[in-house]
Amino acid sequence: MSTEIAEDENNNLSLWDQVQTTNPQYTKKGEVSGQSITAINATYSVRKATEAWGPIGVNWGYSIIEDRVDTGGTTFDDDKNIIGNTMTHTIKLEIWVRKSTLDPSYPQAGIEGEDSMARVTHYGHTPFIYWSRKNGGYWVTDQEAPKKSLTDALKKCLSMFGFSADIYMGMYDDFSYVEMLKKQDEIEKADDQLVEHIKQKQEYEDWLLKNYKLLETATSIHELEIIFKSAYIKAKRQDDKKGMLKLTRAKDKRISELGEAKDGKTTVRDNNRDQGVESTGRSRPGNGDSSSGHDGSDTSDIRGQSTSSQSDLLEPGAGHRGNRQGSKTPAGQKKAVRK
Repeated sequence: MSTEIAEDENNNLSLWDQVQTTNPQYTKKGEVSGQSITAINATYSVRKATEAWGPIGVNWGYSIIEDRVDTGGTTFDDDKNIIGNTMTHTIKLEIWVRKSTLDPSYPQAGIEGEDSMARVTHYGHTPFIYWSRKNGGYWVTDQEAPKKSLTDALKKCLSMFGFSADIYMGMYDDFSYVEMLKKQDEIEKADDQLVEHIKQKQEYEDWLLKNYKLLETATSIHELEIIFKSAYIKAKRQDDKKGMLKLTRAKDKRISELGEAKDGKTTVRDNNRDQGVESTGRSRPGNGDSSSGHDGSDTSDIRGQSTSSQSDLLEPGAGHRGNRQGSKTPAGQKKAVRK
């Protein structure tokens, strides 16, 4: 209890929680050293800092500590001949923020003998001179390298305070997370936000129902886990506790059904598909079509196994006559089972 009170009174993550979310509108996909990245618009980052701390140069700002060009690795042509070295531009940047801005309890005039600024340093790098293999190969000099290094270092410094932390923590790799942010942005931009909110809520309910049914008809534990994990994460993003509970119950129920089907050597029929699914996960033609002369109920070959372990799968009154002791089903006679 005392720990919870202390956390409430001294919320060290208040700034982080305020600035960690990045609007997808100000991002774009890129590639650095062969890796896919999500790039943030630098002006957007400065705007977020201005919202939190005020105009740059008043309560916060930055200073270039170091500006240099580093010699990179040796470059070879297609015949393995040395043609030179690449060059990389590097900036070491420091961001300063008044401690009284970060912590309202800190004295505005500061404390005598103590630096009144909170400081963070980071680096920014940009290829300055590099070899392009296009059109036979040629050297490229990027005149924008210093500016790119500056914005790179600036965004990295701000990330230490929590700005756009969702990107740096890999949350943008989750499609459902980015989709949720886009939906929120659509509501904020809509002429009638209430109508847009109701529309999105209905779309979510339709999505939830679809995934619930997918869980009910999953044909293997592996398929079940994939569907559940994706659906549960999205429901959690929506803070839909009822939906999370509903998905969990559907998953647990289907796990039980698949397990009982496996133990009883039973073929479980999926009512939404024109096929049965054996305990091994392989599909087989369905036999439950009413046009075949049966009453439309699902059928399965018990093959001499006891049915007591699968009572919840059996149709009321069916499958308990003359076969409880493991005797085989007479030829031509099938037991009625259903999910």
